Amino acid sequence: MRGSRAKKLHRIATEYVVGVLKKGAGEGYNEYHQAMNMIEWEPMLDPNTGHPVMVGGQATMKPSKFPGTITCAWHVRTMYQQLKTRWKRGTVS
Repeated sequence: MRGSRAKKLHRIATEYVVGVLKKGAGEGYNEYHQAMNMIEWEPMLDPNTGHPVMVGGQATMKPSKFPGTITCAWHVRTMYQQLKTRWKRGTVS
């Protein structure tokens, strides 16, 4: 969305964030949060040999990193995205 509808929704989102939520329009801009809701696993290696540690014929696994959902902390953007979704569904005019 790049036209007048997007500008209108963006203006509504900015007015809501500043007027109702009492937040700054630029608060949270270029700030992102990462949820730790997904675990990647890798085999646990023996420090002496470098081979996977086997228990009962299977390699022992350990969590390697915790990537997850990345969310934007900019209040105006999140409000605009919610308004845009509602407009596409037809629940807002």
